Amino acid sequence: MLREEIGHRLRTRYIGYIVLGAVAISMPFIFNSAYLRDLLVIAVIFSIMALGLNIIMGYMGQFSLGHQAFSGMAAYGTAMLTIRLGVNPWLGFVAGIALAAVFGLLVGYVALRATRGVYLAIVTFGIGAILFVVAKQAYGFTKGQTGLFPIPHLSLGRLVFDTEISFYYLALVFLVFAVYSINRWLRSRFGRAVVAIRENEDLANSVGIQSFRNYVLAFTIATALAGLGGSLYAYYVGVVNPVLFSVDYMVMMLVMVILGGAGVVGGPILGSFIYVILLELLPFKRELTLVVFGAILLACIIFMPEGVYPRLMKLHSRIVTLIKEKELDTLWRGRDT
Repeated sequence: MLREEIGHRLRTRYIGYIVLGAVAISMPFIFNSAYLRDLLVIAVIFSIMALGLNIIMGYMGQFSLGHQAFSGMAAYGTAMLTIRLGVNPWLGFVAGIALAAVFGLLVGYVALRATRGVYLAIVTFGIGAILFVVAKQAYGFTKGQTGLFPIPHLSLGRLVFDTEISFYYLALVFLVFAVYSINRWLRSRFGRAVVAIRENEDLANSVGIQSFRNYVLAFTIATALAGLGGSLYAYYVGVVNPVLFSVDYMVMMLVMVILGGAGVVGGPILGSFIYVILLELLPFKRELTLVVFGAILLACIIFMPEGVYPRLMKLHSRIVTLIKEKELDTLWRGRDT
């Protein structure tokens, strides 16, 4: 009976993966306009950034108000290397991610040793604010408000990722890679240690788990994902400017994680798509759209504090349970007759 139950769950999971994959692949053809495809690409890119923030908020149980600083740094690093030094775009892509990860390692090593919780949020917010000012004022280095452009396109042989459809599939590959990596990390000893520290740091330390080292490494992984999203954003948009370090981007990532659901892999992805697509498609003027979306967000926080994705998963479980109960009831009735 247990073996049959496990087999049923595995089949259900694989079917779910196949359906989800088919939907993801067909999305550019369902959204058959350049504008909607552009929103899809942006949603996928921000999903990767939000997954990084989810590691900090959902699995570490900490707060970061400067996550956009790491994605912005990766974007600027990529732009400078490819535009000013003529570095190969793929090498610039990897270098941008590495820059964000190294900077995240340094910030995590300094900040997490002495600060946690609200204090970490303040430190990261300050870092984002400083980089925003530097990007605006250091005109000779960053070109100020004008920004750095044009950033060359990524390519593989004759395939150039210069359209919404081609870049959507490129970004989707990296999103799948990010989801797979996070799932593997969560099942590893390292991932389980981070979650244990979140639940009870003193108890984790008492059994030999080094909280500082694990938290710094987890913070580095989170910033590397932010860098991955930032580098992709730079290549897709073709220009980087100080807006990438702004509070708007910080708030956007926070909303994506909180709205979708922190502490689950699917939450930030769903939150990103809801934020990017719903916010753009609401039939109101921009100012009124923000008000309406704010009301929607407030309602979700009040009635679904755990996030939209966990609530959908609970609803799915209830439906599956009801179907199974109905099948068993039908089976027993058949036996009685």
